Amino acid sequence: TDASALDGLERIDGTLSIMSNNDLEGLPDFDLLTTLGGLSIVTTPKLGSVSGFHAVTSPMGDVSFAGSAPLSTLSALSQVPSINKLTVSNVVADTVQILGGVQEAGEIEINLECTHLDALAALHGAASVIFEARGLETAQGTLSSLVKTDGPVSVKCTDCKEIPSFASLEK
Repeated sequence: TDASALDGLERIDGTLSIMSNNDLEGLPDFDLLTTLGGLSIVTTPKLGSVSGFHAVTSPMGDVSFAGSAPLSTLSALSQVPSINKLTVSNVVADTVQILGGVQEAGEIEINLECTHLDALAALHGAASVIFEARGLETAQGTLSSLVKTDGPVSVKCTDCKEIPSFASLEK
């Protein structure tokens, strides 16, 4: 139930996986962690929010958030320049702010229910983008700088007041 011992980590070349932990209620901010190969947070029903990892400035492999209990906030990885793959699957949160500094990415797959989304605002290029949201009220800068994709772009929003604009996407 306590992951505070991880807070002093400065480098993880592989993937940090937090999976199927029914008792974990919080994560440290990982303020000293500057290198992270990948991140996977899956099926953590008592985890109330995920925030931190803001000192990570290394390119990353795969980043995955899936199947957690309803989160008040998902705010993480604001300084990461590139990722191989982002998967946000079956996430329910009030506010989601992730990967604001990422400029290049492989596959992007987002499936979530949230009220406020601010994600991937600096992203210029991706291999593909699959975006599905429910209940979205504000999309702020989400995917607003996306210029090109090498593959498909798919957007599906249910009960959304606003969706990402994709205003910069080349036709």
